[in-house]
Amino acid sequence: MGTRDRRWTKGRWNSVTVGVIVVAALVLAAAIGAVQDPTADAATSGVPDSPGPQYHAAQDEIVDGDQADTLHETYCATGVSLQFNTIISDHLTGIVTGNGTAHEWIVNRFNDAPAPSNC
Repeated sequence: MGTRDRRWTKGRWNSVTVGVIVVAALVLAAAIGAVQDPTADAATSGVPDSPGPQYHAAQDEIVDGDQADTLHETYCATGVSLQFNTIISDHLTGIVTGNGTAHEWIVNRFNDAPAPSNC
């Protein structure tokens, strides 16, 4: 048996990288796990039925701020407990920074803290 080719990682995998990936996967899993019944009302179809974090970069050059606000308002109008945070950064830096707040949000849920909401 040959050895695995690890050239593509270039030594970049560390606990922080893996942690960020795990947090992103957990947030995505929470969103996907909340997919509605296909027979559900069209107004709430695809809207999560569990609390969640949401963040957006204030200087985001890819996703418009109005789009993030509309998503927040739509989810809140259906009764979702959502914690929305604005991060002072651009799109890419906002992802990295936002993962920290999302991680904190998830850790607090595992510690039985109630889900905050700013709806």
